[in-house]
Amino acid sequence: MPENHALTPEFVAESVVREVSLALGLARFPEKRWADWLARRAHALYRLHRRFRARLNGPQGRGHCAVCMRHWLYIALHKTRWRYATVLPETMWSGHAPTRGSLTPWKIWRLPAAARRRRVAG
Repeated sequence: MPENHALTPEFVAESVVREVSLALGLARFPEKRWADWLARRAHALYRLHRRFRARLNGPQGRGHCAVCMRHWLYIALHKTRWRYATVLPETMWSGHAPTRGSLTPWKIWRLPAAARRRRVAG
């Protein structure tokens, strides 16, 4: 992205990755690694794809970037067979925030015990 662009994908990537770690209540999640990957991908697509660039330059640029990053992160976590990828809500595939709704009860048992205790207490 150009230097004077109002949207900074690094900030959006950090917030998207933070949403996942907060939704699952995990203390140890490689936030920096995934945020860097998402930001690099957004920069590459901005350079290569005219349609993506037009959407990021539009009035809803930050929202569109967050939707795309949620989708990319969801797919990447499933493809890498991350341990708790199946616990993430399916709506994240279409770009919705994982913190928007609560996890379904039948998926909570897949979380580590410490995260389950935090969800019950909090």
